[in-house]
Amino acid sequence: MEGDGALKVTIEWRGIRHEAEGEVDEVVREVLRFLKGVCPTYELASKLLFAPDYAQLMDSLSKFLNITQDGDMVLLKSYMPADQSMGLVLLCAHVLSKLGMREDDEMSIEELKRLTGKSDKTVRNALTQMTKDGTVERTGRGSYRITNLGIMRMKEMLESGQEGM
Repeated sequence: MEGDGALKVTIEWRGIRHEAEGEVDEVVREVLRFLKGVCPTYELASKLLFAPDYAQLMDSLSKFLNITQDGDMVLLKSYMPADQSMGLVLLCAHVLSKLGMREDDEMSIEELKRLTGKSDKTVRNALTQMTKDGTVERTGRGSYRITNLGIMRMKEMLESGQEGM
């Protein structure tokens, strides 16, 4: 397995040692199973904690957008409302940054306009509303990122298979 991108994790807790090795998703699931078994409060807390499955999100996002070899995003469904288009693009930027494929999850108004094909006024109005409802946050002059609430809302939209936030 060495050299093929496998992950190996060793956990030592209260005299218990556990090792997991394999693909990242498999190891994460194995670690979570271990934690649920040795730490009952973890299982209770994990029911309350929001921890997105980034591989699953990327799979769901692939129905709405593609990523070019140079890392640019291409929205496949340009007819969607601005808030949905921008939510998808910002979610993709977030996931890509978590997976180490993008430097950060922030996007400028110019990037959002270019990627969604929406006008300046439409993007700005949608961002104002999305900021008010907590879906996105402003990170700097003209830069925005999706919030945890926005991730949850977009995840629900993607899982339901319907467009509409």
